[in-house]
Amino acid sequence: MLLAVGMAHISPTSRSLSLELKNTIELEVPEPSGLTLAADGRSFWTVSDRTGSIYQLDREGRLLQVLPAPHPKADLEGISISNHAKHLYLAEERRREIIQIDTTGRVFARHALDISGKKNSGLEGLTWHPIEKVFYVLNEKKPALVLQLNSKFQIVEKHLIRDVRDISGITFDARRNFFWIISDENRAVFTWTPTEGISRSFSLPFRKVEGIAVQEDRLFLVSDDSGKLYEYTISE
Repeated sequence: MLLAVGMAHISPTSRSLSLELKNTIELEVPEPSGLTLAADGRSFWTVSDRTGSIYQLDREGRLLQVLPAPHPKADLEGISISNHAKHLYLAEERRREIIQIDTTGRVFARHALDISGKKNSGLEGLTWHPIEKVFYVLNEKKPALVLQLNSKFQIVEKHLIRDVRDISGITFDARRNFFWIISDENRAVFTWTPTEGISRSFSLPFRKVEGIAVQEDRLFLVSDDSGKLYEYTISE
């Protein structure tokens, strides 16, 4: 297993990017934590830190459907889809497992990850890498890690993220070939690759951002604290 260190620095070779807040939408989801675009590209999936349920939302934040929690007292902190459009993957913090369900809520598989630590500082964000065809998942803090999984959901690389208090959400940007990662406690979003580490950092004006998704020139964030969806424009 490879352990790499991601230093918080700004790469001088990085092209310029800027973020501008364009829209703020109230959600009917208690404590949303985790965000991913649905397979249709026109709606979102998120999970609730309070109820353990899974919610599909349209672009205006309206509820399309609610799926039941995969088990009682589920502590869901991340959600993603893969190339298999009919399946969702959930990051369960305390049990350190990835739960695979379909879009009716039926549980297909549970994949336990070999990682220890405090129960409330475990798995957070989860994202699919469509080129490598594997998942990347976060360990929130103590230590803050980006974990690369193989097709069997085994950890094959651990990337240590320094100089941040925690990491709470991740999404892969296929257009720009890097990851966007958010830090709840630092109130920041940054860009990251396994080889360069952190290359850019952007401050956020609100608390407890725990979900992130990207689509072309739009970046979407959800806040556990405010229960809102924030839409940013990415300019290059």
